[in-house]
Amino acid sequence: MEHLYTSRITNQRPTVECYKQVLVAISKSKMTEIKNNTTDANDSMGQCAVKLLDEMEERQIQPDSDCYSAAIKTWCNSAISKHRHNKDRRKRSKRGEIKMNENNDPSIDAGIAHELLQRMNDMYHKSSIVLVKSTRCNYNDVLRAWSISGANDAAEHAEELLSEMEKEQKDLAPNKESYILTIESYAKRRNTSGITSDGSDDKVEKSLELLQRMMHQYESGNVLARPDTDVYNSVLNACAKCFSKDEKIRRNAMRVAIETVQNMREQAKEEGRGVKCKPDATTYRLLLEACRNLLPAEGGEREKAVEAVFNRCCLEGYVDTEVLEVFQKIASPELYRKRVLLIVTGGEGGSGESKERTLPEKWTRNLRYRGRTLEGKKAAPTLSIDGTFANIQEMNQYKMRNLRERKNQRVLRGGRL
Repeated sequence: MEHLYTSRITNQRPTVECYKQVLVAISKSKMTEIKNNTTDANDSMGQCAVKLLDEMEERQIQPDSDCYSAAIKTWCNSAISKHRHNKDRRKRSKRGEIKMNENNDPSIDAGIAHELLQRMNDMYHKSSIVLVKSTRCNYNDVLRAWSISGANDAAEHAEELLSEMEKEQKDLAPNKESYILTIESYAKRRNTSGITSDGSDDKVEKSLELLQRMMHQYESGNVLARPDTDVYNSVLNACAKCFSKDEKIRRNAMRVAIETVQNMREQAKEEGRGVKCKPDATTYRLLLEACRNLLPAEGGEREKAVEAVFNRCCLEGYVDTEVLEVFQKIASPELYRKRVLLIVTGGEGGSGESKERTLPEKWTRNLRYRGRTLEGKKAAPTLSIDGTFANIQEMNQYKMRNLRERKNQRVLRGGRL
């Protein structure tokens, strides 16, 4: 369109709406780079978005909020893509398939997204006419980019953004996601050598501080900042990732993890029905990981703690694939045989000598996933000893039967398939 205008073939130039639609399309694209027809180099989607914004300003076309939001989203998606790519490469590197390189740094993308947000705020404060104004989603996008960046200063940048949100008006007040992403930034903080920092970074204390700030926000009238299970689990994750060499720091992190779960149960009792702070499968998985990382292997202390956590998880019906996998890795062969194998192969509540070798249904009765019998009745998900759900086939058969029945009813009514 611009080429036609400069060639004087048409008198129509690209407008704000034209640029906005292109930027939104880029932000929703799954491509990571665009082939540049004029050079041999490829531009990343984020670089293309920034170029479009710069081009708009050069031509005195004022970008609006949607333009900046799309550009920020593009860089956030780029950071997430790099993070996933690096995670996959690390797994393949451990298997000896490839050599790991550190070229894909998501912190660069997070930094550019942060700069765009600041640019957006500067434009809002400079102009008396509101054309550009940042939103909670913009802040959360940048927080998400920092939370997965692994940069040394990611947590500080995230907390800075969170503080800005807390000071602003109601439309920018932080929500649950804002606090979770900031806590994750501390949980994943690393030092310059690429090894997770020891207790000197105070990630556990910072996580508790952020939880208290969230509670204060909720008590002050911000209903979007209500702590729930996901928030408490993010604090547990920070505790489980405390790899300090100092035993006192590790024990303090373990104490905080236990107190966090106790606080969840107390709040669940206060809320009653419709509870949002009840421990779930993720809670117990993180608690098992905390036992592995924070308690000494010698002396049997870790073994007793792991058994107690798994027993409570079974009692409350939250044993899922990940809980079973972590328990198998942490527990000694004797403990795993005692708590799982003997029960599955004929112990109390087990499935006896069935071919599926499934766990007792009461261990999985409170999982979010609900199974179905062939008759269509709801049933607790049946988890096999290898970590797969055994009643998936029945569930699929039930869904297909229902689908066929609905289509047959449409045919009888004269409708289309």
